[in-house]
Amino acid sequence: MKKLKTLLPVIFITASTILPGQNTRMSKWFIAPKVIDMPLSGVVSVNPIMPVYGNAPAPTAAKVANGIYDQSGNLLFYIADNGIYDYNNNLMGTLNPVNLGAEIAIVPFGNNDNNCQRKFNIFYLNGGVFSQTLVSLCKTVVDMNDFSVTNQGVIDNLGVPQEFGALAVGSRIISGNRFLYYLGGSGTVGADYDGKIRKVVIHLDGTVTIQPQGNQVYPPQYPWPNAGSDIFSTELELSPDGSYLAWASWSMVNPPGLPYQNRFHFIRLDPVSGDYMPNSYTEFNIPNISGNNINGFRGIEFFQNAAVTKLFLGAGTDGIFYTDISTISNFIPVASSASLGLSQIELSFNGLMYATSASGIVGAFDPTITFPAILSIPNSFTLTNPLPPSGTWTGGDFFTLPDQIDGQDYSAIVPAAVAPVITVSSYTFNSGNAVWSYGNNPWNATATMPIHIHKELIIEAGSNLTISGMTFNFGPDAKVIIKQGAAGQTAGGILTLTNNAVLTSAFKAECPALYTWKGVEVLGVKTAGQHPQNNPMVQGRLIIKSNSRIEFAEFGARLGTNLQSAGGIVNASSGAVFYNCRTGVDFKPYQNFYISSGNTVNIGNRSSF
Repeated sequence: MKKLKTLLPVIFITASTILPGQNTRMSKWFIAPKVIDMPLSGVVSVNPIMPVYGNAPAPTAAKVANGIYDQSGNLLFYIADNGIYDYNNNLMGTLNPVNLGAEIAIVPFGNNDNNCQRKFNIFYLNGGVFSQTLVSLCKTVVDMNDFSVTNQGVIDNLGVPQEFGALAVGSRIISGNRFLYYLGGSGTVGADYDGKIRKVVIHLDGTVTIQPQGNQVYPPQYPWPNAGSDIFSTELELSPDGSYLAWASWSMVNPPGLPYQNRFHFIRLDPVSGDYMPNSYTEFNIPNISGNNINGFRGIEFFQNAAVTKLFLGAGTDGIFYTDISTISNFIPVASSASLGLSQIELSFNGLMYATSASGIVGAFDPTITFPAILSIPNSFTLTNPLPPSGTWTGGDFFTLPDQIDGQDYSAIVPAAVAPVITVSSYTFNSGNAVWSYGNNPWNATATMPIHIHKELIIEAGSNLTISGMTFNFGPDAKVIIKQGAAGQTAGGILTLTNNAVLTSAFKAECPALYTWKGVEVLGVKTAGQHPQNNPMVQGRLIIKSNSRIEFAEFGARLGTNLQSAGGIVNASSGAVFYNCRTGVDFKPYQNFYISSGNTVNIGNRSSF
């Protein structure tokens, strides 16, 4: 099972060290389909994620799962495996490529400190366990203003043609930038010595600057002996102050046919540039334990306060240890943790660290004391994610937790609570005749709870829908489709907007950028007429009246999307408005006609304004 990093911003006035308080972290974890509440009291509660509106169930994640919340603890969106879902459990989009690596990072644009931001970069790795593909860094943008997902695909690669990859992002914002690090290792030692760590600069506007190929953070020179095996890892962790970058290799200490190697590794970073500090690479093993020689996942987690920087280490079958990273001389075991050494380790909002076992039980311990011990219920809970398939991990099955960035102030993600809307992926109306109004619609929507369509609202042939006094918001790729009928068999669909009904984008006047939606497609049959005596009338029809409007669309109405679907009808009257559409109404070439005594008689189009 792989994991997701949830990463949110914090402003640092200078590059000096600012250490986190225990309440600066994320107070809720999302492990699909569960929410785990981490209050300061330390009393953990586990609740299923239920749809806020609608009936879509939350999916169960097998590889990655996490969520983003606003300041009031309201879920904004979450990721389950490669799917990106809104708080109504509607699929907004997917990660592409889908061959996910070991970690995923969610990084807000800017400081996310106003109602217009709500944009997030999702960074993830293509490659992953035993994939034999190049370890590549990918990027997807989620915009919660319009519930849109834009895949930008591969933006960089390491040129490492094999297994693992991991990444970490800093909380520190210096001169408008933060740093992302990602690694990949081949797991082999040979002429290519494939194993690298690279730095990517993330700007506050969401764009990134890729370092020139070959300008990696580690190794500082290339080739580097044993790099392919040293950086064969699924875990990369950055200290809260941005000074240390640590990882743990997957491979055993004494692999057959390979040189002796160390399990744990870290480098020092320049606090301003984020680059490797000369002569700072350190590697070590925990002395006198057998777990060094066990293949498998190794969790890494930093804890910092004013006095010390501790590095907690997953030690295989020997459990969890920690050391003072400034000395690497004394290794303190976390008591009763033998089953937790093949696990991620994560610091939570309540100040406790958590780790998991193959049975799915999560153990908590206090990282501030000298000899941490696993605590009992209620500071432990059972995960519901399925374990990886048997045999997937030679070091034993394990769970990972929703990773967070150390030192992050999560209360700054969205200072104001997001006003929820009812989100609908797609909806097809094929129920004959109906009138939708507030209080009488498929979603029980009210005037204070608008509806947002992600993809399509479809009026099927033979159906007649009236929308009375309601507002529908549409995403940038969303549209309304009024279907045509089949000549001599089925009437075309009819959509009527009345009593101040509005079809619009989620445009907000206080935001600087507008976006459009696709608009209304009124489909017809070019070879059929619009004569009222036709029975059935096969052309689709749009009726707008009583001060209703269509706005911020690419096309307010398209009468046909190609030559064959021309012939649809639009009737606008009684204060109907097409407002701020790039094209108000678009007609495809069509000649209306009727047949009289076997002859074709051309007549005027039945559309009217």
